[in-house]
Amino acid sequence: MASKKSKGPTTTEWDIARTGISLLLNNKTEEAEALFTGHPHSFHVKAGRCFVLFMNALMSFEDDKLQQAMLLLRDMERECANDIGWLKSMKNRVFRAEESSKEYVNKLERQIVLADSQVCSAILTLLQQELTGYVRGGWMLRKAWRVYQHAYVQILQLYRRTFGTVPSGIQTIFNPTNL
Repeated sequence: MASKKSKGPTTTEWDIARTGISLLLNNKTEEAEALFTGHPHSFHVKAGRCFVLFMNALMSFEDDKLQQAMLLLRDMERECANDIGWLKSMKNRVFRAEESSKEYVNKLERQIVLADSQVCSAILTLLQQELTGYVRGGWMLRKAWRVYQHAYVQILQLYRRTFGTVPSGIQTIFNPTNL
């Protein structure tokens, strides 16, 4: 439960995820895993757990940890893709469902987590050192790039609507016409 001082459950969830990642960075992986297993249905905690398992798999390079990280990353990818998928987008356009600003922020957040999980999965796939793993890993990186690009364009449009200008130096980095 959130305390009265916090802004809601999201603040608490991010604090738990941040604490778990901090535990990992301080070489306390068991404590981090115990912290994350206490909140299995929280999106933010699950995203933090994905990162911790990914880093733990990279550091240990054990097959069971690599498989566990891949499974959780795929599950996270599925969860994010369901929330921002094509069908939901078309349903919103057909039925003219208005998105609140909080829903829009959550959608952007899920897009970024989706791309992050795709990058982590691609790295683990590339580490398999098989020819098919290289091809699949490259394809996954390409998919992640497209998700990042789409999220960037949406964030830039939101920035333009809010402030009326483009931040200096940013307009040439991800300009969709240059791709």
